[in-house]
Amino acid sequence: MIFWPLNESLCPYFVKVLINKLLSLEPGINAPFNLLAFPLMGLFTSWLLMEIANRFYGMVSMYVWPRFRKDIRESILTYTQGHAHGYFSEHFTGGLANKIAELPRACAHILDIFICNFFSTILTFCISLGLVLQINPLFGLILLVFVAIFVALTILNMKDINHTAKTHAEAISELDGQIVDSLGAMLAVRLFSRTSYELKYLNKYQTDEIKKSEQASWAIEKANFYKGWLTFIFVVITFSTLICAWNNRWITIGDCSLVTMTFFNLMGLIWHSTFHITQIAKEIGISNAALSILSAPHEIKNYPNARPLLINQGAIYLDRVTFSYKEKTNIFNEISVQIKGGEKVGLVGLSGSGKTTFVHLILRLYNLNSGKILIDNQDTS
Repeated sequence: MIFWPLNESLCPYFVKVLINKLLSLEPGINAPFNLLAFPLMGLFTSWLLMEIANRFYGMVSMYVWPRFRKDIRESILTYTQGHAHGYFSEHFTGGLANKIAELPRACAHILDIFICNFFSTILTFCISLGLVLQINPLFGLILLVFVAIFVALTILNMKDINHTAKTHAEAISELDGQIVDSLGAMLAVRLFSRTSYELKYLNKYQTDEIKKSEQASWAIEKANFYKGWLTFIFVVITFSTLICAWNNRWITIGDCSLVTMTFFNLMGLIWHSTFHITQIAKEIGISNAALSILSAPHEIKNYPNARPLLINQGAIYLDRVTFSYKEKTNIFNEISVQIKGGEKVGLVGLSGSGKTTFVHLILRLYNLNSGKILIDNQDTS
């Protein structure tokens, strides 16, 4: 990413030297390659170094990016596993899986854009600006004004792009979650002949995803519209200034070629970079949607310096336990139960009476509203 900007910036310079040399020579001279050795060797060397550097970067990326994604995936999956059981009951498995899968990809893409695009474009701009200022400060001023307005327009539109990208990512996760949920319950869907209903039900989420996708795309296109007109104005001003400068003998034909190649190279790079700015805004929106998993605090935490549970007899004692899901009616209201170590106990009751919840509380899958649960006289709640 250093050699590429050097090649992009120095090639126009060597072309300028080559053209000016050719204009100073007459056709039919002896040993033309000796006289043109400096610009030709400069072009060949610049290209060769760029190719070697690109191949090296490709080999490094081959080993770095998969491990980078692995580390992020493991981190977010480890944190997700720490959520209480209720968290998984309240979120679609497919939506969580989609977010966990999208975050490593989005993070790798963001970092790759910064390294491969922004860094190289900024370096190319600095070198090119130095070369153009040597020809005439006026061209440097034109370039600076164009880049400043171009970047400002992009940044002004980033907030809208980021917001629409985040809402679109949430809509995709919601849709994926609904699809996974529907497929997971396929036996019930078929037994009750509800395939048509499921498609109709999913259509609501698909319509919402399409709407959010259009909003995200319009935000990007609106930014591109303004930048397109700015680029057109920049081209008109640049060529008008070049023709006037050449006509007044301020610059040579070689200088014209250098300015033209440099400006067009930079325009392509800057357009490419601002496109990637919108892509970064989109990826940040996707990442923010995925990072909601990490921003949600763990519902069940161990106290500081908590000691490991030591089981001897396996005696269980529920001491005035009160529990409810969210703000619903209490399932247990100050119940006290004692189960001796090794004792076999059967739980009998109607569906929804709290049999499974009773076991889940002993396993500490939920926090109690009040009371405590002791195992071998050790408070686990």
